[in-house]
Amino acid sequence: MIPPSFIADGMLGKIAKKLRIFGFDTEYLANTDDETIIKMCLYTKKTILTKDRELYKRALKENLPCLLITLENELDTLITILKEYNISHIFPIPNKNTRCTLCMGDWKQL
Repeated sequence: MIPPSFIADGMLGKIAKKLRIFGFDTEYLANTDDETIIKMCLYTKKTILTKDRELYKRALKENLPCLLITLENELDTLITILKEYNISHIFPIPNKNTRCTLCMGDWKQL
């Protein structure tokens, strides 16, 4: 099974970093307008993670994969994402898929 990949909008920077640490391919688009996020989703086929109800409605209207995040607690948000995408196991951190939290490059232990 191919692990899910995500595009996190500007309101989900901390969640994007945590998903990268767990090894998920996660783009973080801070200060990016909805149109660009939609185009990025169309191009990459990644799932949009957003707290923006308008972006969520627009993505659904265009049949794009999108998850509306309504929780404030980061742990609850991560659990919601894992459940929504049937992720039942996360490898110990760091693992071979762990990504840099800033640039999403391969994580290398110093």
